[in-house]
Amino acid sequence: MYLSSRSNPKIKFIRSLHQKKLRDQHRLFLIEGESLVQEALQIGWPLLQVVGLGALPTLPAETEALEVSPELMAQLTTLSSPPALLAVARQKPLSPPSSARSCLLVTAPLQDPGNFGALLRLADAMNLAGVWVVGEGVDPYHPKVVRGAMGSVLRMPVRVLSTTAELIELKAAGWTLLATAAQGQVSSFEFAFPAKTAFLLGSEGPGLPLELTELADLSLRIPIQARVESLNVVTAAAMLLHEYARQYPQERF
Repeated sequence: MYLSSRSNPKIKFIRSLHQKKLRDQHRLFLIEGESLVQEALQIGWPLLQVVGLGALPTLPAETEALEVSPELMAQLTTLSSPPALLAVARQKPLSPPSSARSCLLVTAPLQDPGNFGALLRLADAMNLAGVWVVGEGVDPYHPKVVRGAMGSVLRMPVRVLSTTAELIELKAAGWTLLATAAQGQVSSFEFAFPAKTAFLLGSEGPGLPLELTELADLSLRIPIQARVESLNVVTAAAMLLHEYARQYPQERF
């Protein structure tokens, strides 16, 4: 189907997904760029619509194909220049962490979409069980997160928790919750990580909230020069996961 008018209801609907409240309401999000859309198709991610500037790839029967002009694509995308492909994707319901992958990142709400996208890519690279966020912060399906994760948002399970109830259930299931703190009890270089480890990471400014600190079984510090107050959340996560991976070689992930 070729669309040529900005007032077309389909165009208006796709553009409305720039807003978080409508992404949440419809349980949809945007995937922008040919490589990301192709990856979504390859892994069978449920796509409601695929919009293109010309000939479209082969699509599943349930996915609507739409063709538009570059001018109209510029209205649909959040990118500075119109991509060749854009997709409207469904948000998937998520299950508890798989026992096959035994490490998890849990964060306080992050405000920077770039940081969250990078965190998802890191978690994907290390084949983690997932990334959980406790509280409302950056939207995991924000277009900048989707782009920054470079496809990892399609592979890495993400959960946004309104309470700590699921973390309490995680502890009951045998997981160890490790908080990160500048004055942590134990150095991360000297600690033997349990196989089922959930790292609790603070946000960029306030750090780890009290409710998460109190849930932790232990607090860890990353050894750095005292004159450096703290590390970026993605850097801190990378250092912790590197040490975890050293103790549990890649075949354990």
